[in-house]
Amino acid sequence: MREQKICSWIHHIATFIGVFIGMKRLLEKRGGIIRKGILGLFLGSQLFAVCKILADMILGRNGIEEACEKMEAVCSSPNQRRSMLAGMTALSVLFKIGTPYIIMRPHS
Repeated sequence: MREQKICSWIHHIATFIGVFIGMKRLLEKRGGIIRKGILGLFLGSQLFAVCKILADMILGRNGIEEACEKMEAVCSSPNQRRSMLAGMTALSVLFKIGTPYIIMRPHS
């Protein structure tokens, strides 16, 4: 349970950081209209996630913890569950923070 809360907060913080980085990259002068459009779609999905996070906080529920409970049915041991939770959190952070950088990277 404690690991779920920690991973949930890491996921939420990564969402807010990803929105900030995405907006910063969107306002930069470089990048074409296609890249900015793709980044705009990404930002739209992340802004929806922010709204969902805020709604969950107001209503007192947590969608990530509900998903983790479903994951427990698949994992047979606590170590396996902990490893899967850490892996999913790492991939989530990589996606949320790395995507704006990858989309708006300079041409090489």
